[in-house]
Amino acid sequence: MFNELSLESGMMILDEAFSRTRKIMEGYSNVKFSTEEYQRFYECVYLLCVQRTSFDNSRVLYERYKNGLEECINSLVLPALENKNDETLLTELVMKWSSYQLMARWLSRFFCYLDRFYTPRVGVCSLLELAMRCFHNLVNARFDTKLVTAAITLIHQDRNGVRIDRNTLKNVVEYFDIVRTVGGTCYDDFEKALLETSAAHYSQIASHGLLHDSYADYTYKVQWCLNQESERATQFLNPSLREKLLQVVNSCLVDLTKLAEKQQAENYGKSTDYQDLLSKCADLNIRDPGSDSNWNMVQQ
Repeated sequence: MFNELSLESGMMILDEAFSRTRKIMEGYSNVKFSTEEYQRFYECVYLLCVQRTSFDNSRVLYERYKNGLEECINSLVLPALENKNDETLLTELVMKWSSYQLMARWLSRFFCYLDRFYTPRVGVCSLLELAMRCFHNLVNARFDTKLVTAAITLIHQDRNGVRIDRNTLKNVVEYFDIVRTVGGTCYDDFEKALLETSAAHYSQIASHGLLHDSYADYTYKVQWCLNQESERATQFLNPSLREKLLQVVNSCLVDLTKLAEKQQAENYGKSTDYQDLLSKCADLNIRDPGSDSNWNMVQQ
């Protein structure tokens, strides 16, 4: 399409590409690019890269791509997250992250010639990795703690019977995991907070139950808690973290020594095989929390 193209003229053409893709972030659902439009933006980048000039146009284009992403984040994402909390904050993050990824994919196609020669030659991030880093660096630097707190709050509400959007929570945890690949710490912070708050929650349940419930009622409560936590965790945690969580829950609720003491106190004066009792309680664990067989065996 172009034979010669000055850097100034090329930047004007690419400004149009950024203006069009920005509309995706602004909530327009009908943003599309024809084959001709795509070819026009791609050839603009290509020609600026291959022309022999006294300047390194590839470096200038790479910086333009980065600056365009950061401008959208600063003007559209950060203000949208400000003054939001809990589920509304997480819902907004998921929406903005989804729109941002779509915008970045379009821009990376227009600028993809940079990934063929410039980024591997100079050893800088690929275009899509750069897009992820820009989003993480600007968003998480400002909202990291708030996002983790909001996610933990939703899990706590879910445990207490409050209806939440588990799909939103799943998408947020996936986002935490994704940005971990570019140095993000929010996933590790979330995992630490989840395990600590879960331990506190179920330790309190165990303390109250062992003191006030009968042995039969308590073992039923343990089975119910394990079932509920397993079902809940399956919907928004990856298998590795789900396993860690269930291990924490199990260790807090199933204290074999205290269970045996409780059973012994309730059956004082009766003949009881405590080794058999311990064996049965040990089977009440996370390997199959959905099965009723463990509960039935303990009841025998």
